[in-house]
Amino acid sequence: MGPQRSPEHRSSTSRRLRRGPLVWVSLTGIVVAGVAAALILALGTAPPFSGTSDRLPGAASGMVSGTPDPSGEQWSEFLARLDGIAPWLVAEEPRTLTRARATCLELVQGVPETEVVSNAQERFTDVTRHQAGQIVTAVRAWCAKGS
Repeated sequence: MGPQRSPEHRSSTSRRLRRGPLVWVSLTGIVVAGVAAALILALGTAPPFSGTSDRLPGAASGMVSGTPDPSGEQWSEFLARLDGIAPWLVAEEPRTLTRARATCLELVQGVPETEVVSNAQERFTDVTRHQAGQIVTAVRAWCAKGS
């Protein structure tokens, strides 16, 4: 056996050993939270609408080019219709454009109507199925002209 240690020494050693993993878990949690916050901020910021892009902004960009963009007048008309459907979405204009273009892409790709409406309900913030259907109809007004 090794040298005998006092109970005070054993107690402080075991406390240090128990504290070590806890410190690492805490630090890991802080780092993960920081990275998650940075990603949320980076992904939540959409580029401003230029009306000339032929690609989907955000995570889907680069997948499919040629997705129709509404002209300035079509976008204004869409926002006016949207104001009557779900006014809170008008204030989220850059995100709304991204979501509207994703909906348009589904229409162009021939995704079944019920699936497009379901996806729009998930994609647009706090809308009912009925409102999602109205949004899809509003998107179709400019999307069909561009396809």
